[in-house]
Amino acid sequence: MIKAPSPRRRGPLVTFDGARFHIQLRGHELAVTAVEDVDGQEDLLIELDAITHYGDGEEIAVEDMAAILEAIEEEAGKAGLSIAFE
Repeated sequence: MIKAPSPRRRGPLVTFDGARFHIQLRGHELAVTAVEDVDGQEDLLIELDAITHYGDGEEIAVEDMAAILEAIEEEAGKAGLSIAFE
């Protein structure tokens, strides 16, 4: 279940359903697929080329991308998973 962000929260809200990270940021939504990192030492792998636009088609700004990637890493850590971005 996705919780509504608190009014003071400025960063992305991220949840993980076991296959995708679901991100909400500044009124936009994005689903990022994570696959098993079979060649590396991390649990999951995310292709950065797939993270360029929000679900509504708006391009993700560089500063938002940094916040999104940090939030994904944090959420993966909460699930006890390591993650690699490629």
